[in-house]
Amino acid sequence: MAGGGAADEWHWVNLPGGNAEQVIVDLCECTADDAWHSTLSPEGAGPGRGCIVVQTNATSSFHVIFSRTPAPSRGSNEPVLRYVVGKRRNSATTVGFGNPYVKKEHLESTTNADALLTSDPEKSRTFWFLYDNSVGVAAMGCQSAPQTDLCRLVCPLRDQLGFREEVCRDLRYISLASGKRPVSLRVVGAGAPPDVSIPRYLFDPVTLQPFPWQGASLVFEPDARLRQLLEAAQKILATSSIAPFYSLIEPRCLCLNAYRLLDPHRRGELLQPGEDGDSLTWDACYQEVHTRLSPNV
Repeated sequence: MAGGGAADEWHWVNLPGGNAEQVIVDLCECTADDAWHSTLSPEGAGPGRGCIVVQTNATSSFHVIFSRTPAPSRGSNEPVLRYVVGKRRNSATTVGFGNPYVKKEHLESTTNADALLTSDPEKSRTFWFLYDNSVGVAAMGCQSAPQTDLCRLVCPLRDQLGFREEVCRDLRYISLASGKRPVSLRVVGAGAPPDVSIPRYLFDPVTLQPFPWQGASLVFEPDARLRQLLEAAQKILATSSIAPFYSLIEPRCLCLNAYRLLDPHRRGELLQPGEDGDSLTWDACYQEVHTRLSPNV
């Protein structure tokens, strides 16, 4: 990643229109300098594993491209993994293979406002983009620190034939590109992708023991109307791209997790002002939750 002078504070990439493209980082040679002002680390970056954080006040679309070679990807038939932010007049952000997309079809998209370009040039937005071959997932999100709750688009790339995952195995270069119009982008940093996945296993496959879980649940049977709503919601979730990240309970039961009261960072809310939240035991937390729920069940 180039630097020097004013770039010591800001690393701007100014791209003319006409689908101009510039390589930002070779993940096989990623160093601490490439992390720049981000929270990313170069450790673990390499073919099939990379992440980049970008800030911009652009109102025209831009592209983030993961590729096997540093050559321009436009019209090359290279199976690059390409994100487009602000596609279709800033109505969607998409991810797919090819530049342009194969058969002009993307794999996944989002219309979440946080994943779109700013409507006010005076206010910038920050996005992160990653591909992690170790879990077979491409994802993007908002703000500068990649994490699960800031994810706005997830694209699982592991299929039955393994084709998608194989295509992405050797992606080692991350490039930025403009659309038809010029764009200016600030590269906050690049490095290895943090783990933004939600664990699918409820047990340790090595010791075959359940994972420890600090929580409490209240289970009761919902009425017919609520059960219909639950079944409809579960069907929508089961056919969505994020289905692998969830485990569904039987529709005849509703599981209510008292999360906020049992969040390790919020246990102090159960105490009186001035009391030490760190000294509160989980047994005391469970008893307080039981006391609060008892009048209602």
